[in-house]
Amino acid sequence: MIDHPKLTNCLLEGNPFHEYGIRVTELAGADFILNVVINKERKVAGVFAGHYNHAHVAGCERVYENSTVTLDRPVDLVITSGGGYPLDATFYQMSKPLIGAKDILRKGGSILLACECREGLGNPEFCGILRSVCSPQEFFEGYCDPENFVIDQWCAQNVYQVMEYAGKVYVYSPGLSQQDLEKMGAINVENIQETVNELLSSHENVVVIPDGPYVVGMIK
Repeated sequence: MIDHPKLTNCLLEGNPFHEYGIRVTELAGADFILNVVINKERKVAGVFAGHYNHAHVAGCERVYENSTVTLDRPVDLVITSGGGYPLDATFYQMSKPLIGAKDILRKGGSILLACECREGLGNPEFCGILRSVCSPQEFFEGYCDPENFVIDQWCAQNVYQVMEYAGKVYVYSPGLSQQDLEKMGAINVENIQETVNELLSSHENVVVIPDGPYVVGMIK
């Protein structure tokens, strides 16, 4: 399901995650929700309560208005971040800025992700998946079988789809080892300023997203 073409940001109609979520909600008998939207200062910017679907759609519309940026065409390089602590406490949460970068990147382009990850990769299941394979191809070969499903496989798949799509993914993260990054197909960055300078000199069209998880880039 993760690779479904309509499983993407800011799209509800035809999105299998949203549709299954609605079905589960209805089966559970829920009839009321409370959703909260935050702004760039991480403060409450909207409260949406009521019918589980109507209120959620209204909240999504507010997020769409406040968080999306539209580009004319895909770019060569995306420089993004994990959003700062606590969001970038682990690499588990970094699928968010990576997916956001992929959505506006040309195939074969480059991504530079800066994230602290002071608590490492994440939970044991996620760590186990990342450390059990040595490349995106090996992951897809081993985990495409529905019989071989494990917890948090979806998050690993998101990461590996980005690695496979991009030409190169550079990661600056004091909390992660070079070995862990290289096993997932990323390039370990030790001096981020030097890497930024090198990438800017070799890529023509560049987008910088200081708050990676909080911005949704879209192509016209």
